[in-house]
Amino acid sequence: AIFPDVGASYVLSRLPSGIGHYLGMVGTRIKASDLIFSGLATHFIPSKNLMALEKALIEDKGEDVAGTLSKYCCAVPFEKGELEENRQAIERCFNHKKSVECIITALENENSEWSSKTLKIMANHSPTSLKLTHKQLILGRDLPLRGCFEMEFRMMQRAMMAHDFTEGIRSVLIDKDRSPKWDPPKLSQVKEIDHYFDPLSPYELQLFA
Repeated sequence: AIFPDVGASYVLSRLPSGIGHYLGMVGTRIKASDLIFSGLATHFIPSKNLMALEKALIEDKGEDVAGTLSKYCCAVPFEKGELEENRQAIERCFNHKKSVECIITALENENSEWSSKTLKIMANHSPTSLKLTHKQLILGRDLPLRGCFEMEFRMMQRAMMAHDFTEGIRSVLIDKDRSPKWDPPKLSQVKEIDHYFDPLSPYELQLFA
């Protein structure tokens, strides 16, 4: 997708210290230690315990899920992950930044191996995508989960009619050249994204309680 979806605007916007914006805008893949550190996961369950855990949860019938999980979980058997190792830099560069340009400037000022790698990754992303994700996560902070789904639905309907969505598919899945030609190609040329968030009445997402 051109931006985090499936409720990600609710989850990522509530992570501390700029971690949500970092994950959403950079697309970094994280492992178990980072999931626990960030709060995206609460327990680490070794693969060998999964079948026994499933059976125990069924037998528990939801009466003591936390207790059942605690019986089968263990400490993460890995060293610190990328999020924990770079938590202070992530906060300096991504936390409460008013624009994508401010994030880029902060990364340039950081002047480290991590920030250089992050800048290189972001430079390959669609500029429109970066702008959309930044605004999406800001708005998501104040929306309930239902509101985040509705917002993402509006964004996706507009995105599918735009150039960068199909260009991303072409470069990754069809031609597989990994050389997308974004339009516009530069952040400074992205003039207006507000319409991505406008209501779709009468075609709004229909959610049932």
